[in-house]
Amino acid sequence: MSFALETLTVPAAIQTDSAKSLAIPARVRDPRLDVVRGIALFIIFIAHVPSNWLWSVIPARFGLSDATDSFVFISGIASAIAFGGTFLRHGFWTGAGRIAYRCAQLGVAHLFLLFAIIAVAYQGSVWTGRDLVGALGVGHLLASPAQAIFEAFWLHWVPASLDIMPVYIVLLAMVPGMMLLEKLDRRLPLVVSLALYLANAAYGLDPIADSSTGRHWLLNPFAWQVIFFLGFAFKRGWLPVPPRSATLTVLAWGMVAVGVIYRVLPDGLGLGDAALWHALGGQLDKTNLDPFRLAHFLATAYLLHGLLIARPGIAKARILRPFEHLGQQGLSVFVGGMIVANVAGLIILKVGDGPLGQIIINLGGFLTLYGIARVMGWYKSAPWSGKKA
Repeated sequence: MSFALETLTVPAAIQTDSAKSLAIPARVRDPRLDVVRGIALFIIFIAHVPSNWLWSVIPARFGLSDATDSFVFISGIASAIAFGGTFLRHGFWTGAGRIAYRCAQLGVAHLFLLFAIIAVAYQGSVWTGRDLVGALGVGHLLASPAQAIFEAFWLHWVPASLDIMPVYIVLLAMVPGMMLLEKLDRRLPLVVSLALYLANAAYGLDPIADSSTGRHWLLNPFAWQVIFFLGFAFKRGWLPVPPRSATLTVLAWGMVAVGVIYRVLPDGLGLGDAALWHALGGQLDKTNLDPFRLAHFLATAYLLHGLLIARPGIAKARILRPFEHLGQQGLSVFVGGMIVANVAGLIILKVGDGPLGQIIINLGGFLTLYGIARVMGWYKSAPWSGKKA
């Protein structure tokens, strides 16, 4: 499980003239980030559709990490681009105010998504005669609606599988503090991030997602912040991007191979002690971003970065342009994708998960997400603000 939901941009050539040093540089979009984020969004859609055949071929089936890691990492990069400069150009309070505004926007989007999915489930229950609302795990809302709604506003009630956006809200809320630490020493934010990650591993800082059952968040923000701020750090220059080297490449491929062997080959097919493979499985804690999972993601990110550096034209390939559009409208596509995934589940209940149902949910789902991206792009361009043709 983004979550960079702001415009992805990269600075143009830096002006060296002292008279222009304070000018805000023109910025252009980086298609690589948009494409990767768009692909991650579609994979997240696939993963949330029940009985989807494509679920068996997404990257998570062949490794120790998945699209969630990519999304959160890219969110860190994009947040550094979208918000980092605001703190430097306009000061701390303006930057913090912009972060607060964005968190409020995401909070509204989260509440809309929550109640939209409940509405879809209710209508689906009417159509199918099954209790789809109960299957969502929203018993707290049904038993104590006023309390649940109050807690939902403060992210103290987060239904299962709907905590991606709340996690992003928490991570964004940490940015002002990290920017203050940057003023003291650019290494401090990463030190604090790592310390928080280790403190969570030692003391269990995961927040409550449902006060009625004691259930915790599916994704613990105090663990996942480390991957978010790694992306943030690379973009802000707190941490240098690892250079391309044969040694790092071999190590990265080795980590990828471990993931493939673990996922594809039962007990490693005799490659070492089977107990070691079972022990590895016991360590793959997604909620708290297990170190093996983090290492696997960083290995795949390193290899992908090297590929995009060596072949920059890949991200501009025509076949990937639809994914670029998806990545440009991250928030809208994510919210729409989660709703469409639930509608797709209803379609499967009606027509089955045979070839026809799979074509409808996957092709139709992708076209719907692409349509959402293009429509939102049109709205954001504000064509009504220009001169009349």
